[in-house]
Amino acid sequence: MAHLSLLKPNSVVRGALIVLAAAIAANTIALMGTSPRLSLDGDGPFYIGIARNLAAGKGYVLGDSPWPDKPTMGRAPVWPVLLSIPARLAPGIDDPTLLRGTAAFFNAGSAVLLFGITLTLTNRRGVSIAAGLAYALYPVALALTAGGFSEIPYVFLAAIGLLSILRGGPGLYVGALVLGLSPLVRSNFIALPVMAGLVALTRRPDARQWKRFAVVAALFWLPSALWIARNYALSGEFPVLSTVEGETLYGANNNYVASTLSVWGYWVFPNEIPGETPKDDLARTMSERQIDDYYHRKGIAFLKAHWFELPRLELGKLVRAFIPVPWVAGWTSYAVFLFRGLLYGGILLSLGVLRQLDPRYKIIVTGMFLVVLLTVLIYYGTYRFTFCVEVFLLPAVALAAFSRRRSSKPRA
Repeated sequence: MAHLSLLKPNSVVRGALIVLAAAIAANTIALMGTSPRLSLDGDGPFYIGIARNLAAGKGYVLGDSPWPDKPTMGRAPVWPVLLSIPARLAPGIDDPTLLRGTAAFFNAGSAVLLFGITLTLTNRRGVSIAAGLAYALYPVALALTAGGFSEIPYVFLAAIGLLSILRGGPGLYVGALVLGLSPLVRSNFIALPVMAGLVALTRRPDARQWKRFAVVAALFWLPSALWIARNYALSGEFPVLSTVEGETLYGANNNYVASTLSVWGYWVFPNEIPGETPKDDLARTMSERQIDDYYHRKGIAFLKAHWFELPRLELGKLVRAFIPVPWVAGWTSYAVFLFRGLLYGGILLSLGVLRQLDPRYKIIVTGMFLVVLLTVLIYYGTYRFTFCVEVFLLPAVALAAFSRRRSSKPRA
């Protein structure tokens, strides 16, 4: 692993400031280009609703739900908790500005963290600035920031954890604990230690390394264990990480998404599935947890009954996730996905360089990729899933680009 002491501190600070300035400018322009009147979509309204209640001292409840007076288990807690801080400090700010402004703050921070990760891996300031700038100017990150999506805080926390782990020493355990907060933003990443462990098997670790890995995995799962314990106290069932898992599983595995091209391989709210009982009607006789179980059973039933048609549905999921072609035509969509295609090309060209980097980096990032792949195959395909891992390959892409540039220079 490279040692930062080989670089002058002033040089490192200047590099970080360059990246930070570019990130602030890019996020400001992105938010200025987003109409304040543009309504929030996706998970944004849910997170804002919980954050407002937290800031008002009403607890972790979602007012706009069938159970407005009961603590919710449906949304991961980290993003609402983070949003509740500015909501408490500036209660008069409107919801879109609160959500997008907070996301922009963390997105700019992630650019600097990518700079730090690359510097730790390569000890090359130019490469590190390039990686940080690539993230700062990445249109997909800016689009997710403008939408206030939860992938932005996920990348921020995962980047802090990864950087701390790469620094080594006590940072290994601190980083594991911080990285363990990421499933409380994107719950699918609770499987990261399992996938990283499978990758580590290829390196044939000894007993001492396995003991260290067990400690790291335990620290990673600690935050999720606390949240699961909280949900057990509310529902009496174990383990419950989120009560939207069944809704997501069934929404992604049903006749409608399997046979309709516009949503093929994607996901819809169960209410949009023809013939499905509206969720509000179910909520009259079911609890939040019971509805989650109801949808989960319907999703499993579909998979069992249509296993012969699954290859076509799974192909749709993979296309949605990994082929950078937008399904909603528009100049903005094509421009954003053009950059995503360029990044994927860079990733393919950097695979050789990736093998030369810190084994911990390779194990964690490869584990992230396997988590995303598994998520896509079980649930649905979306660029939001792949974004969570593709940006962590920017250090390898930047190093590969600089290596090719250096090797292409004519020799004296």
